[in-house]
Amino acid sequence: MTVTISANDHKELSFRQYRWPEAVLRNSERDQLIVAAAMALCTADMLIYFANRLKRQAPEFTEFHVFIDTVASILADFLYQAAFF
Repeated sequence: MTVTISANDHKELSFRQYRWPEAVLRNSERDQLIVAAAMALCTADMLIYFANRLKRQAPEFTEFHVFIDTVASILADFLYQAAFF
């Protein structure tokens, strides 16, 4: 799946990849379990990215932002835990 994003947003997402384990970033043997971990990490990062973007575009919905942050954080934590087995 491809998602079109601006250069600034791409920079933010690329910066998040520095937290990923080296084995996930350098999967030269194409291990399917590591591919699944990379997909989980990417999904977690995209959730946080979309939550932050929503907050920038609709700053007046502060109560909704708290909800979105909470949901994105819970899902991201779950996906990170799953990726790090």
